[in-house]
Amino acid sequence: TEASLPLGRLGRRAGEKRSDCHESLLCRGRKGARPDSRDIFVAAGRGDALACQLMDDAARLFAIAINNINKVCEPGLIVVQGCYAAAGEYFFDQLRMRLAGPSLLRMDKGIRIECTDRGDEGGVIGAAHSVADYFFANPEVADIRK
Repeated sequence: TEASLPLGRLGRRAGEKRSDCHESLLCRGRKGARPDSRDIFVAAGRGDALACQLMDDAARLFAIAINNINKVCEPGLIVVQGCYAAAGEYFFDQLRMRLAGPSLLRMDKGIRIECTDRGDEGGVIGAAHSVADYFFANPEVADIRK
């Protein structure tokens, strides 16, 4: 499944940190292999310190990206898809906590975070919905005779 794919930067960081943290669930029985996303998500859900540290970092980066998107677009809804849709409550609790915190600009913090396992199809559906909303909310755009 998609949730068992390697996570690029997160997987690399997990591999780099494993030598410092032998008691981590991410270190046990792997013989040099990098943990995949499912390993990290499950370990974070069980309170593993290394996995939680990795997920905290991912949540921080997601929060920065979402705050930047919110400053430009004010979407109201962010849909997480791909392997992070299966990240679990620890990740999403950390993400929500960071989004609720202070930001440099005053903005509405009422962003909803949802997950989908629809793969690439979810992004296409969301883009089409956004265009349709814009089209019907702006009658001057909808009038194609101009």
